[in-house]
Amino acid sequence: MLNIVTLGDIMNNFRRSSYPLTQEWEMLAEFLAIKIKDEVEKYFAQYDSFEKIIENASVLERRTGLLENVYELLIYAAIKTRQASLLQEYLSKKLSRPVMRISHSEYLKPIKEIDEVAFLQRIQSLLSNSDFQGIDNEVSSAAD
Repeated sequence: MLNIVTLGDIMNNFRRSSYPLTQEWEMLAEFLAIKIKDEVEKYFAQYDSFEKIIENASVLERRTGLLENVYELLIYAAIKTRQASLLQEYLSKKLSRPVMRISHSEYLKPIKEIDEVAFLQRIQSLLSNSDFQGIDNEVSSAAD
């Protein structure tokens, strides 16, 4: 499951994207590399466990638009943390939105195609029986 975040979204306080090239370009490159490294490390420290993803779910939802794939990440985190009510909420939200299309030029085409709506409905059906082991099996078989 994907969650694509642009560097501009991570570094929301530092959006300047062009600099004059001067003889000090090496200092500029070092400054930018340090700044990017620090900001990216801080961002990923917020989301380095499934529990932290769930804790920051409202932040993730606010940062994305209707066609973003944040719910795939939240669904997976809810499965891994065994939070049935959140899983049901995220499944409902994901099923109410159009499926995000990803072109072949952006990502390698998967070996087998997955009907996303049918997959999510199977997860939802298993959830209605509180069958998290079945959900894990379904996710694993989709990843193979």
